[in-house]
Amino acid sequence: MGLDPGRYIFNQPTWPKFRWDATALAPDLALLAAEEKLLTNKLVYLDPVFLAELFRVALYEELFNSFYLDDEFLDPSPVKEVLAYKSLAFSDSLAKITLKDWGSGSDQTLVQNYLNIFLDARTNPERRLSTKKLDRWRLGLSHSGNLVGLGSYRPGVYGLSPVSPGPIAYAKEPCPAPEAARLPREMGRFLNWHNAPWPFDPVIKAGIAHLWFLIVKPFLGASGRLARLTTELILNDRGPLAGYYSLSRFIREDRVAYHEALLKTIMEPSLDITAWLRWFVKILRQAASAANGRFDMIINKAVHWAKATDYPLSEGQRNILALLGADFIGPLSTERYAKLAKCDLTRAERELNQLVSRDLVAPEFFAQRA
Repeated sequence: MGLDPGRYIFNQPTWPKFRWDATALAPDLALLAAEEKLLTNKLVYLDPVFLAELFRVALYEELFNSFYLDDEFLDPSPVKEVLAYKSLAFSDSLAKITLKDWGSGSDQTLVQNYLNIFLDARTNPERRLSTKKLDRWRLGLSHSGNLVGLGSYRPGVYGLSPVSPGPIAYAKEPCPAPEAARLPREMGRFLNWHNAPWPFDPVIKAGIAHLWFLIVKPFLGASGRLARLTTELILNDRGPLAGYYSLSRFIREDRVAYHEALLKTIMEPSLDITAWLRWFVKILRQAASAANGRFDMIINKAVHWAKATDYPLSEGQRNILALLGADFIGPLSTERYAKLAKCDLTRAERELNQLVSRDLVAPEFFAQRA
């Protein structure tokens, strides 16, 4: 595919007035709605303790895969260690992060900052997107020694390339981007649109937000992660369902098509983004389907252990075994068992030891917190 600036979507006189075929999108949106209805029905039947752990699993998948998409490979161990004990309630601690604080901490400190960013996008009641919020996210997403351009838009680079330096070449041609001089106006329009009321399906708005941010590429580095975070803000306006999805996991699994769809759309002078939106809805449906599968897994495990007669099990033990069967984010300390099983520490230690002695819990899950 040749790169003809006259065809670039952002060089058209009607930019950024995107258009799409609602009729063509209707079947895909209906399939997504069906998956989400199933998931909504299951939310009612699960204990809040279970829901919190399923949220934790989805948050781990999202964080790990989001960084992988930008060719940054996190060690799973510190991510799980921090996430196992982290409160999932929104905290304004992200607002207190400064450049001075960044870059000198351990891997776990870095993971804490990353998780705060994702919680800001997923649980912060303030849904407004601003330059200030983007700067905070960028600060948290930047590594020490890699802070070039922080606090400003990218310089006059025209045609940033998304080609992976890793083992998988997922894009063969550079993706053009608007010239740097246009960025203040482009970002002003994007932020105003992002925060304005939306008369159509919010899934459409989420897909457009993701695409628009990737096209403009306002910053050096982390464009993909920032695009996904701006998408999270919109998806989470729809209610709690998106908290159990990992959009990045399925973008990663369809990585080649992701970049092909992006480049094709950038080269679409008519501003018709129907193909991109169909791809986006498909990915979101896959994420919803995976969440449904995980909910089914935990419900089936709970039923299994409720019927088990080989050993007498307490309700707390049955619940823990059900959680461990659904991609539980360990380790499982006595303190954490007590919280999940809603019992005191003495009982938690006794019941955990029983599960380990009966080979119902692998020793690596049974970790006493220091």
